[in-house]
Parts: sequence; C-alpha cells; structure tokens
Amino acid sequence: MENNYTANKNCGSCEKEVPEGARFCPYCAMQLRCPKCETDIIKDAITCMACGTRVNELEKVSAKNTFEFKQTGKSKQVKAHFTDEVGKQLSDVLYGMVTGEPIEPKIKELSGPSGSNGSPASPPSHNSENTIEEAEYVEEPGNEEYVQILRKVFRKEGETLVLYEPRLKHTSKRDYYIRITMLFLYAHQLQGNYLVKRSLLTEILTQENVNDPNARTWIKSAEELSHKDGQVELRPAGVEKAQQYLKEIADPSIEQKNVKIGTQSKSKSSKTEAINNGTEEKQEGNGSNKKKSGKVGYKKALTILISEGFFKERKSLNDIKVYCADTRVWHFKSKDISSGLGRLVKNQKLKRVKNADQQFEYFE
Repeated sequence: MENNYTANKNCGSCEKEVPEGARFCPYCAMQLRCPKCETDIIKDAITCMACGTRVNELEKVSAKNTFEFKQTGKSKQVKAHFTDEVGKQLSDVLYGMVTGEPIEPKIKELSGPSGSNGSPASPPSHNSENTIEEAEYVEEPGNEEYVQILRKVFRKEGETLVLYEPRLKHTSKRDYYIRITMLFLYAHQLQGNYLVKRSLLTEILTQENVNDPNARTWIKSAEELSHKDGQVELRPAGVEKAQQYLKEIADPSIEQKNVKIGTQSKSKSSKTEAINNGTEEKQEGNGSNKKKSGKVGYKKALTILISEGFFKERKSLNDIKVYCADTRVWHFKSKDISSGLGRLVKNQKLKRVKNADQQFEYFE
C-alpha cells in the first residue's frame, strides 16, 4: 500500500513538479503542507489526512497576503500572492500613492538597534524649504486640454497651489476673484480633492489682494459653489464655468485688459498706495511747503525689516505683527501683512515653510 505521508511530487494546484519537502509551490504559491501538523496535502484532498483540517481553511490561511485590485471604469482586476516582506514594501508604495507622502527608506541596521559605529542610526535629512514645482493632475479622456492650461496657471509650493500666471483674461476685480476661485477649486478637483478647505481659498485670494467683503459675500452665495464643514466644492455649473475660463485664457484672440486690482477710485487708490509705500505727504499752512507725515506703510515696513536682517531667522505672521507694534510702533492689520508677505514670496525676496502648527514662517 502506498504511503500517503510521503511528499507530493506535483503541486495539487498547477500540476508542476516541486522539490521534496517544499511548504509552498514556487510556481503558484499554493500551500503544500498543513500549517497545523506539517503533513503533506495530497492532490484533490478535502481535508488534511493527519489532523482533519479542511483544505478550504488552509486556503484562507494562505490567502492572508493576497492583494486584489478592481476598477469600475474600463474593467481591470489584479490578484497577487506575496510574502510578508513583499507585502510590507507594497503597502508602503500604496500608502505613498494614496496620501502623496512617500515613505522614507529605512536605514539598514548593521549591528542591532544602532548603526555600524555603535551610535543610533540617524534619520535621512530633509530640505525644509518649499520649492515651487509643477502641479500634478489626473488626466482623463476629455480633460487633457484643461490640464495643460492649469499647469501654466498654478504651481505647487509644498502642499499648496499658488497662482503662477495672474493673467486670467479678467475684466474687473470682481471677475478676477471669481476666476481665481473657480480655477483654484477646479485645479484641486483634477487632483482628486473635491472638497477644499475654505482657509486655502482665503489664503490665495489674500495673496492676490482681492479677499474683500464683496468676495467673501459672493463665495457664500454663489450658486456654482457648495459648502460643507468649512470646505468648498465646485458644483457642475462651477466646473463648466472654470472650463470656460480656461478656454478664454488659452484663446489668443482675447486680450488681457489692464485692470487695477484692489482699488476703488483713482484718488483714493493713489493715497492708499502712497501710505503703503511710506511716501504720503500732507499739506501744512497755505504755502507750498510739504512735510512728510512719517507714517510707514506695511510694504515699506517689510522692506525695512528685510534690510535690517529681521528675516535672518524664521518669523511667523504674529511675530512680525507684534514686533512692528511693540518695537517700531507700526500698527498693521494681519491681512495687510499677509498680503505683503505673499508678494515678497512670489517675487522670491522671501521664502516660507509651515511649522508644526501648520502656520507659515517667513525667512530669507
């Protein structure tokens, strides 16, 4: 009588010959031995002959490292079996693809928990400066044209989109903040982020000097937008409007008009600009002599701070505001300082990164 406990010569799944004593088939990854009693599993067996464990239960054990991928559009399906080590590496890759945060490679430890010299292994160093680079979008049939134009309009700085091309073919200040809003939200949508934090939208509008009460009122009531838990999303009508704007931007027959942003009237604009630049003068007496008022605007104040080396160390918006008020007796609104800092960053006179509290810090 044939001994049923001798090793199988062929895999019961793929029929290929396997080495004697193998635990798994090297060709199809089928488990060849019972994990409970180490008895070989013969072909077409329903249970283990030694301990009675059912074969379908063995399949569940061996399937713990099975990866399946399905896609609804253009039907795709992937199924794979792999070892624990391969599974760990694959999960790291998938995590980076989903979150956009690549897993840093681990430093191989040569002698226990410390490095080769006996000291704790040091983590890889990072460059904390945010660099402006091209934003990545999900290209699908029908949106390739819009993606190409968006790549020219926005750049990615750290994890934030910044307006790189301000010529949006706008005809007024109102048209400008509407176009920025639509395109900013549409760009996030093509990155897979349909809901965008309202604070991010406020930030880019502030940097472009159009975050005024009119803009905020329009955002709250615009039919093209929807709001949920402090986040903003484009409705289908908003998507259509954004696509229309992108076509206009790419249309060479449409010229960009010279529109002054952030002004109400010429006389008031001139006076405001003079104050901001610290050049306002006031009339004294009936004569023509003019005396400078000595008031410093936020733009000139920031220029002075740069020249004095104030930004040699990183400073937050609150640090700058407090220093100006307490040390220099310059009183500015936070939104004015933020607007000035945004333009200095855009002109590459300052750099910025986010700290542990997710607040920007500015430095040279």
